[in-house]
Amino acid sequence: MRNIELNDVEKDFIWKMVTLDYDSIENLNIPKNITNILKYSIENRIDQELLKVLSFANSKVIDTDLKALREINHIRSIRSLRLLNKAISFGSMLTAEKINYVFLKGVSFHNIERKYMRAMRDIDVLIDVKDIPKSIQIAKKNGFKFKHNQEYNPQMVLNANGFYGLPAMIDSNDDVLEIHYRILVNDKDVSCKLAKSMLLNKKGITYSGNEIYVPPHEENFLHLIYHSSKKGLFDAGISTVMDISKFKKQFQISSERLYSLSKDINMMQLTKKYMQIKNHSELRKIYFFPVINKKISEIHLEIGLLNKVKKIVKKAYAPKNFIKREFGYKDGFFNEFFYRIVRFFRQIKQFAYLILVSFRNTKLIRKRNDLIIDIIEENQ
Repeated sequence: MRNIELNDVEKDFIWKMVTLDYDSIENLNIPKNITNILKYSIENRIDQELLKVLSFANSKVIDTDLKALREINHIRSIRSLRLLNKAISFGSMLTAEKINYVFLKGVSFHNIERKYMRAMRDIDVLIDVKDIPKSIQIAKKNGFKFKHNQEYNPQMVLNANGFYGLPAMIDSNDDVLEIHYRILVNDKDVSCKLAKSMLLNKKGITYSGNEIYVPPHEENFLHLIYHSSKKGLFDAGISTVMDISKFKKQFQISSERLYSLSKDINMMQLTKKYMQIKNHSELRKIYFFPVINKKISEIHLEIGLLNKVKKIVKKAYAPKNFIKREFGYKDGFFNEFFYRIVRFFRQIKQFAYLILVSFRNTKLIRKRNDLIIDIIEENQ
């Protein structure tokens, strides 16, 4: 729950920057001291846009600030280009094998004509459930494997609440491939309406003679909104506001089709808010709160200490099929017991400190949760 304190002037500048709410860079009113803005931008992965703004600004920006931004941007750009090339290679093989798929997030945002590429941290691809076994074999040919070297099992595809993809696959460079089989994590179906629409209406784009598939703009935009808000209760941070703003500017979206799709997945009111994001005060407020892990937010959304403790226990415990899905061990009491212990200590390491800190900041989290409820509530 790291937080960099920003004053109102700094917040105004950052919000205008990430929502593209300016006619020219000169109208952005860049603060004289950008130390906090620099730290915040790097921490929240909006450094690419800040570098662009400062590079073209007529104000006096300290050379060391620009140098620091260029260095971090250079490192992240190299990684993004490497991931993009791997995605194109993987995608061209999926296309050749007639796999029903679409790339999500980074790859699908890349605009060849405008030379814009979103910073990428991994490769995300949505694949039709029936095509997953064959896709795993193709991924292996591209150097990817499951983290615990387990073989694919149909039981990895779960329709339980919170699951949307297979365990992550990694390669020798620790680059991550995430294979999704649905978008909406709380859907009762193993797929979901949004995923089905993406795969049914996918469109082909060409990179250096390689055809790969991405979702239509409207489905892609809804995924952006969902990923930014409901999926993780705003734990993806302010960089997703940049994604949404860039996408709106770069691609032509049919409002009629967008709202029709959003109504089908119970997101119409939320979609309307994001279409007016630059002037939406509640959305602005939520993105300047410290980023809090979804599981921590869910614990604090429970009413009463007893319910909060029950939620913690529920989060810590996982059914046998969840454990086996992740670690791929052979059946047996001792194997299951061992991996339960491994998972338990991992959960303690990952969440114990966050839970402790969150209970010391209950007022802040309560305000944040109240705001989340107001934003994502649908009254259709």
